[in-house]
Amino acid sequence: MNKYRNAVLALVAAACVMPGSAQAVDFDGTGSGGAAILSQFRNDARKIGQGRRKPGERDRVRRKPGHRDQGRYVYDHWSKNCKRVVFRPEDSMGSRQIRISSSLYERRCRTDNDGYRRCRDIERRTESRYVRLEVRGRGEMLPWERDVFNVCLQGYDVTARVLAGASHIYNLYMESGSTIVADAGRKVATGSDSDGMYAGRFDFDAAAGSFVLELRDKWTRYYQGEEVGIYVELKKNVHYWVDKTIMKKELTMPVGDTQTIRFADYASEFSQNLEHGKEYYVKWGFRRIGTVSTGELNEKEDTQKARYQSAMAMVR
Repeated sequence: MNKYRNAVLALVAAACVMPGSAQAVDFDGTGSGGAAILSQFRNDARKIGQGRRKPGERDRVRRKPGHRDQGRYVYDHWSKNCKRVVFRPEDSMGSRQIRISSSLYERRCRTDNDGYRRCRDIERRTESRYVRLEVRGRGEMLPWERDVFNVCLQGYDVTARVLAGASHIYNLYMESGSTIVADAGRKVATGSDSDGMYAGRFDFDAAAGSFVLELRDKWTRYYQGEEVGIYVELKKNVHYWVDKTIMKKELTMPVGDTQTIRFADYASEFSQNLEHGKEYYVKWGFRRIGTVSTGELNEKEDTQKARYQSAMAMVR
């Protein structure tokens, strides 16, 4: 565009400095002076246009993103492919070599006669890298903890990050071009094992006249001196309708191998009296209270159903 502008300015300047009167300047080409200037202008314009791409001609250079080609949009993009590397407490500190790949695609888009934009990707080539991940300076992990890393390749760039929930703070960097090093810092609290507690039994103790829920804790030795919060919701099973909530409560107890909850101890909090012969069950969950684990609630499966037996009905 600048070349065209300069050519026009040159034409105007030449006209202004021509000898003779102003009437001698003939821009329509009928005069001899004007014809010469216009002829030179046309020659300059042809030279300027020689480097332009002809309609339909393919570019010989790599297209820029968003390049428009006669109604078509053509641009290149690299796929991003990732693989996860998982370290458990019993695993070695170094992973095996993993292969990650990234493909270069040419995306061709055009607008059809109905005004819709149609696109398709054409794979041009693939880049691959072999890398391994090595953990250094890590302390003890708890049995249920997992350190998970995401290793990715996009084009020629290898990246890695540690996913949320890792047992330590990690600093990641590339070493020797094919080894990713994860330098461990301090230990941090992570989520507790959702399977760390389970229901041993739920039934009706006729002698005590109470429903009894017995819970077992398999990680007691790691939580010595801490507490556990147990959420319980006693519900009545109602056929073909919404089950009725009788009581819901969160109890805080010292950590122990077995936790026993007798629902008769909380009878004053029942929304209604228990009905003889009806089935009841417990919806429950737990959370750790202390510094070893974070305090998220782990929701567990409902207990089996148990039938209530009224002492008065049994005497009859």
